[in-house]
Amino acid sequence: DAAAAVPVVEDDDDEPKVSDSELAKQFKDQGNVLFKEKKYHDAIQLYSKAINLDSKEAAYFGNRAAAHVMIRDFKEGLRDAQSALALDPDNVKFQLRAAKCYLSLGRWSDAVRQYTSVLRLDPANAEAQREVTTLNTIENHKKNAEKAFEEGNANIALSFLNRALDLAPSSVALKMFKVRILIAQKNFGEADRIASAVLREDGTNPDALYWRGHLMHQKGDLEQAVLHLQRALRYSPDHALSLPEYKLCKKMQSSKEEGNQLYKTGKLQDALRAYTEALSLDPSCHVFNSKLFFNRALVNSRLGKKTDAIEDCTKAFTLDDTYTKALLKRAELYLETEKYEDSVRDYDKAKDMDPGNREIREKLQQAQLELKKSKRKDYYKILGVAKDADDIDIQRAYKKAALKWHPDRHQGDDNKQIAEEKFKEVGEAYAVLSDRRKRADYDSGKDLMDGPSVDASDVFSHFMHRGSGGGSRGGFGGFPFHFSQGSHAYDDDDDDY
Repeated sequence: DAAAAVPVVEDDDDEPKVSDSELAKQFKDQGNVLFKEKKYHDAIQLYSKAINLDSKEAAYFGNRAAAHVMIRDFKEGLRDAQSALALDPDNVKFQLRAAKCYLSLGRWSDAVRQYTSVLRLDPANAEAQREVTTLNTIENHKKNAEKAFEEGNANIALSFLNRALDLAPSSVALKMFKVRILIAQKNFGEADRIASAVLREDGTNPDALYWRGHLMHQKGDLEQAVLHLQRALRYSPDHALSLPEYKLCKKMQSSKEEGNQLYKTGKLQDALRAYTEALSLDPSCHVFNSKLFFNRALVNSRLGKKTDAIEDCTKAFTLDDTYTKALLKRAELYLETEKYEDSVRDYDKAKDMDPGNREIREKLQQAQLELKKSKRKDYYKILGVAKDADDIDIQRAYKKAALKWHPDRHQGDDNKQIAEEKFKEVGEAYAVLSDRRKRADYDSGKDLMDGPSVDASDVFSHFMHRGSGGGSRGGFGGFPFHFSQGSHAYDDDDDDY
């Protein structure tokens, strides 16, 4: 029979299907296996699949809450514990997980409320009894720490807070309080370490973001401060501390940048104003203000206000005693203003701060040389000329000084002895500075302490003889020139030579 030869085809639709709830239970069971193996992230993924298939099962939320707690994600753990309690309000296990999350997040009153609820359902619950006692102890330590901190006793406050942290080491709230105390103690390094550790665990924590931004602000790193404060406001737009500090940091940044641009374009008076205004914004930010004082010192130096520039360098180095640039600039300014001992002191200190810096050692040697040179007679000052004066300037200056102090002009004068000494010094100065080799030796710091052996009258006679082309114009050293009271027989105008 042909019909009997046709094979019977099985219909797949007749196979039994697995329901969503059964599949969800399988995912939950697989998650439990991974949880026991401490593969918490993988377990969370499987619990999430179970929840997606069956969101009415409290156990799935409860298990995922437990996994979040194990990876210290207390925010998500609390959210899942609350979802589980919404489905099963009297479940003690879920209440304990919620309480643990509250405790770890520093929400003391919520934790106490949750543990109290556990004790109503299970008065003999040892965990709840133990944690309520612990919470009361933590709260007492915290209150004592707050009181001491308000009274300005940071060390006592830290002692109480550390006791609280011993009982609740995961509490972010206590960690943030510790950061505040450490900042008050100027222990910025430890404060930064704690804030950074909190952010590694929860990069969205607005308090941790704020305090790390505040620390960057205090360190003068305004760029990083602004970035952290921006993130804090992104995750908590109403964060009370972040917004004003963010605005302040932005203002400080713009004021400094304005001063820098004005300085670069040569608008020195405007740059001076900008830096001065920037310095008034936050006197407590020492590192940043140190840089502002240094920048203002550069402006004052270019404006010729050397004393003001030195004062600004001093302020910069006082605020940040590691700021070698400010110390070196002050040393340079001391050298320019002939305060050689101060210059040597600053260069010597800079050398100690940076022993391997060859340039600093060379500048120290130069300052020491200038100090040595300053101990002898300053022939440039004696003639009243600059150190870069040319031969003509030196000749003019000598003529004027020699005529002023020549002994013949002070015969019978009370100043005769002073005039003789001055006349001799003027001659010595001219003998050195008019001779290129001697002047080079003098400028290089060779030992000329005793001065050259010269006869001041011979120097003057030679000078006047040369100046007159060999003729006789004066009476000094044998020349028939004589002074008359109230007038001179020569023209000592500086422009005549």
